[in-house]
Amino acid sequence: MTTIAVTGATGRLGGRIIEQLLDAGVAAADIAPLVRTHDKGAPWRERGMDVRVGSYDDPIALTAALAGVDKVVLVPPPSLDNAVRVHQQHQAVRALHALGVSHLVYVSLADPERRPFDLEDVDLATEHIIRAVGLPFTFMRNSVYMDELGPELRVAAKTGALVSATGNRPLNWVCLDDLATATATVLAGRGHQGLTYQLTNTELFTYDDLADLLAEATGRTINHRPASPQQAVQALAEGGMDAHHAEMMVGSFHAAIAKDTFDTTSADVRKLTGRAPAVSVERVRRLLG
Repeated sequence: MTTIAVTGATGRLGGRIIEQLLDAGVAAADIAPLVRTHDKGAPWRERGMDVRVGSYDDPIALTAALAGVDKVVLVPPPSLDNAVRVHQQHQAVRALHALGVSHLVYVSLADPERRPFDLEDVDLATEHIIRAVGLPFTFMRNSVYMDELGPELRVAAKTGALVSATGNRPLNWVCLDDLATATATVLAGRGHQGLTYQLTNTELFTYDDLADLLAEATGRTINHRPASPQQAVQALAEGGMDAHHAEMMVGSFHAAIAKDTFDTTSADVRKLTGRAPAVSVERVRRLLG
């Protein structure tokens, strides 16, 4: 019996990884979701899983919580403060090293050297410390979740215009479900130790492409309208998106796209999941919710 611990079990990625492990045939009793409080583990506990309680902030408690596990997927904490992130992740690596886990699957960001969000420095630092302490690893360098486009697509479906400050530059983003499936495949399988997977799309797409797919998905005329960052934020807010969210999407995501930081491709998602992470009408429909 191999026990697989999943950190961030109540988050978007961690929860999906657990579901994909179950779909891959891993027994519920062999999955150990890590949660911050006892109550948050109730849904997983009710399904027969070995819920553990701990956090990255308390390495002693974390070591105790993960005692006896064989494999761990380390999902980064949600903080956007790099000083906090690097401390938390290094604490977690120290705990896992003390436990002597047989396989650490670490989730980081794709093409970290290009630094589109300035979070990638922490990912690289964590990858280096994992190597330095000699933990058997697999690095899952995830693309940005395509799911982040959902709010913008919903505004465009309502207003008839997909407004962006991206310069119509290419994206390589991948749906969250594909990334979760790829990670579950590594956790449930063999032969992945020592490897780094770049989990970007097999094909690039643009906001022009998204507008065409959205038009087909909705049966409406949808045009991509290039705009300045200020105009894009205003259009998204007027279309119903929370103003803070609109500023974040344009200031972070659109700005990074416009700088060509998402123009690489990889076959690794297809290799691990058996399917290409295609950008299709059906995917757009799903993102519309």
